[in-house]
Parts: sequence; C-alpha cells; structure tokens
Amino acid sequence: MNNFRFSSTNQLNERLRQLNSHLGGEGTVYDDHHHLAIKIFNANEVNLARKYKKIRRLISQFRNVNFGEVIAPIKEVSVNDHFVGYTMRYVQNAKDLDYIAEKSFLNKMDLKKSLQIMIKVAQAVEKIHNLGLIIGDFHPGQVLVVDEDIYFVDTDSWGWNGSDELLAADRKCLPYYVDPIARDFSCRDVTVKSYSQANDYYSLAVIAFKVLTGEHPFGGVYQVDKKMPTELRARNQLSVLGDHDIKLMKGKTWDIWMSDELKEAFLDIFERRKRYNIGPILFKQLMSLQYCKRHQGYYDGSYNRCPKCSKYLQATRTVTKKDRAFSGEIFIPCQNVQQLYDYRTYLNNVGEVVRVNDRGEEVRKSVKGFGKRDTNFLDDERYMLKIKPLSLFKKATLFNNNECNLYLYKDETQIYKGYVENGATIKIAENSIYYVEESTHTLKRLTIHNGNVEECQVAQKPTAFEYNVGPNLNYAIISPQQNGIEIDIGGKITLLPKQMPIIMKYDAVSNMWIWVAKLHNSQYNTIVFRRGKIVSQTKDIDYSNTNLQGSVFYRATLCLPAKGKMISVMPYVANMPISNVVTETPLIDVITINSSFEVVYINENRSELYVLARDGSVFRFVM
Repeated sequence: MNNFRFSSTNQLNERLRQLNSHLGGEGTVYDDHHHLAIKIFNANEVNLARKYKKIRRLISQFRNVNFGEVIAPIKEVSVNDHFVGYTMRYVQNAKDLDYIAEKSFLNKMDLKKSLQIMIKVAQAVEKIHNLGLIIGDFHPGQVLVVDEDIYFVDTDSWGWNGSDELLAADRKCLPYYVDPIARDFSCRDVTVKSYSQANDYYSLAVIAFKVLTGEHPFGGVYQVDKKMPTELRARNQLSVLGDHDIKLMKGKTWDIWMSDELKEAFLDIFERRKRYNIGPILFKQLMSLQYCKRHQGYYDGSYNRCPKCSKYLQATRTVTKKDRAFSGEIFIPCQNVQQLYDYRTYLNNVGEVVRVNDRGEEVRKSVKGFGKRDTNFLDDERYMLKIKPLSLFKKATLFNNNECNLYLYKDETQIYKGYVENGATIKIAENSIYYVEESTHTLKRLTIHNGNVEECQVAQKPTAFEYNVGPNLNYAIISPQQNGIEIDIGGKITLLPKQMPIIMKYDAVSNMWIWVAKLHNSQYNTIVFRRGKIVSQTKDIDYSNTNLQGSVFYRATLCLPAKGKMISVMPYVANMPISNVVTETPLIDVITINSSFEVVYINENRSELYVLARDGSVFRFVM
C-alpha cells in the first residue's frame, strides 16, 4: 500500500474496500488494523483546496521532526491527480481523553495516572506551539491514549500562528471546550472569530480539569439561573471552583487532593481571564500527592495526615503565602566548627571529626589526629572509614600522588583494610564506598552487608572518567570521548556533543538524574534522565551568577541558593516558558549565594532542607 495515487475513484474504492472504516465529521477514516490509516475527505463538507495546502505543509514540517505524540499526515492521497485525503499512522487499542474523564467520574481511574497523562499532553501542547502551530478546536476527542502514551489526531484542522485564512486553524469547535475569548457571542450560531495559542491553553485547562475530576469546570447546576447554558457560564466566569452556589452531582471531590496552587491556577484561567500552560503546576501536584492505604485514595501533601481518615484527629493544611518567610532552626552552631563536611559531619576546633544525629546531638567522633578528610562516617554511624596516605614522604615528593590505604571500622574494631591508587576518587553513598582503580579505569564498590565488606566491580571504561553516585546503588559515569561525552547511567549509554560539565546529581524520589553543562556559546545545557533515558532537555535556562555546586536535585526540582532565597528550577517540565519553570521561595535570610543545600527525605509527608553556611553553621527547614 505504498502507492496512493489512483487513476479513478473505482480504483480507490477497491483499495479501501479491504479496510475498516470509521465515519467522521469531515470524511471517513480507513485503517488496516496494523500500521496505516487513510483519511478521505467528503468534498461536500470540506474545502479541498484549503486542506490540500495545509496537508502539504504539515507533511513537509513533520517529515524531519521526531515528534511521536502527533499523528501527522505522511502522504497525500489523490485520484486522477486531484487531492482527496492523506495517510497517517494507525494507533491500535486507543481510548480518547473523554474515556479517561468518564472513568474519573466513576472513580475507576487512578488519579496519579491521570496527572501523568495530562502532564504529557501539556508538554506536547508546548512542543506543538514551538513549531508555530495552533490546535484551535482542542477537545478530549483530539487526544488518544494507549497505555502511558498519548497521540494528537485531527491535525488537518490545526493552523499556523500569524498565517492567512488558508493556513489558519479551522473555525470549528466543541462549545464546551473553546475559549470564550475566541467566540463571537453576537452570532446566534456558535461562531469562532479566530484562534491563538493562548486559546489552546484555556482548552488544555478545561480538559485537564475534566480528566482529573470527571467534572466539567462549568458543569453542575447554577442555583441563581438553573437554565444558564455551560457556554454562558464560561463567558461569565462562573466555574465550579468559585463561590457561586453551584450544585454538583457528586460534590467537590477534588478538595482533598487538589493543592491550593493548582486550584488558583484553574481559577486564573477560568475566572480571571489569564492564559498559560498549566503543565508545570500539574507536575507539582503530582509530586505532592500522598496515598492513604486506609481509604485507598490520594490527598495533597499540604495536609499533615489524610483528612478523609482523620475522624478524631483533625487534619490541618499548611497554608503558603508568598510574603511569609520560612521558619527554620539552627542545627549545628558555628562555635566549634572548623570545617563542614556535610550537614551531619564537621571538623571541630581540636581536630576531631564529629557526627551528629537528627537532633544535632553528637553521636560519634574520630580519634584525635584523624582530622581533615581522613575520616568519614557511613549512614550507619557504627561504621567509620579512615583514609591514610600510603607514604607521607612519597606524597610530599611526587606531584599528584594520592595513593592511600582504607581502614574500615565497626565501632572501634577494624574490619577491612584496602589499597586505593587515588584517594580523591573515593565517594560514599549510604553504606557503600566507591573508588576508581585508575590503572584499569574501573569503578569499584565496597558494600557493608551483615557486618561484612563485599567488593564488586561496577563498571569499566577504556579511558579515565569522572563519576557520581546516589542512594540505592545508583551511579552515573562521565567519560570524554573523541566525538563528545559519554554518560553511563546504570549501564545505559548516552552520547552528547562536547561540552563543559558542571553538575550531575541524582534525585531518589523521582529516580532521575540531572546534567548541567556549559556550551561553547555560553549557553547552558540542562538534561534530565530517568532510567538512563533523556526525558527532557533545554538550553533556555540561564544559570549565570548562580551556585550550581551548592544546589540539590530533589523531587525532580533543582534547588539553587541565592541571596536570601532559594531558586527552584523544574527542567523535567519540558518546553515550558522559563517564567513557569523557574520560581523563587519567600525570604530565607540565612541563605546566601555561597550556601550549600542538602535535602533529607523523611517520609511522604516530610522532608528537611539543610542550609550549610560559609561560617560553619547549619540551619534546618521543614519542607
């Protein structure tokens, strides 16, 4: 079926007779239930000359674009050299977003999955806009879902931003999803004046609300005027989220799980005539969801406990205000600190390395004389690692010679002794010790298991490399190659063009790695990896005059210290305007640009931010 130029209508019909057919508003879609679909327009319903011009441009534009979320035209279909339709990919076993919304209404859809789907839709909308396109008639039937993948269809109704009438988005619509700003309400019939990308953001928010709650944002019964149609409610900004005396069949089912930030974003779009992509806020909502096993449902992380289950103990909700400063506590005062190693470890004024517990109380310290970086504690404080130069004379006389012996103690008993060619390559994560055997370019790991030390080879490379490690035995290896940089994350390889690496950090909550490097044109390249695969990449974030080394990657958000505040960057939300991706906290006086951050995940309801100051003091903030 590679040839789609037919000499007669009979020849076309003979080919189509073998396929399954689905009648639509503008024509009929035929498919072979394997890989191909053909759309044939109804000449009585469609301006074929206009469609032909749009289809040719879509074919040309998407031919060289790797954009799997869009079912774009592949080839024209013609009869006797007259355009009649086009071919496209066929998607098997697909359901549209209306089906997802209906399952949400019946409480048969997992909220977290619905959020993940809508985040992908929001990201795809931004990518579509970046190509200069406008969706226009954007409604749930235009997005198909197969497992966790989404596909935009009916692309022949799209248009290009700033184009003439021939290449503009088709002026048709489903009234329940079209932006009232785009409508001409002076006409008796449903009439669209024109579409813009801002109108797509409105439709996206309406779709998101319905998919997540099962309710239309202008649904229910308005008690003041029970006969007011949905379109007029939208025009008069009377949504179910506002205080408008609207009765719903099931009540406000979203009150428990929807964050204040997401609710305000919906109100911005539905009642305050603001237009922006709601995707980044949907992602924040996803990351803050907590699950209650008792009632088998979700609630927002701002609650201190599940409000549905708190029958006798009242659940309280944290209210965030933009003008309210964070409150913190001093965790380690600077009086006795000579040098900080991390938020729980420091060198005191008499040369001892001190380890503290979660209350800031001393739990263990090294023997006097093993100061500086020679002593390290594992997560289990019973285990202490001492690093001793192999020969002080050799170290002093041979430049860059860092040979050393490792001594691992359980309490005061030595349980391991080993040799490392370069002590600068040693890193500790949880109860594991990593180092590089430089002669063979091999990354090795020592792990404490039931009081025994187990050594294993993690990875081997043909050349020298740098590496970073995270919890749960996660690692990333950065190797310079002749034609670029190789990044090995848990055995999965990605090759990048040459660039200057700055940070590579891991987030155990989202199971993601972030890479930030500087390019030759002074731009920064930000890449987020999940399970070794790139999930987002952008060069639009400028990290000039920021402290990337002092940053922390947590809940898929890069948190950077700045003067009196923390800057949060959400690079995972791909292709979003930077104004939506970068946010700032309220005032936190103790943070300076020279501070360093560490975050400790306690449980689903609590995390702690530690701010390491230059004077040696440490402050703790509950997140």
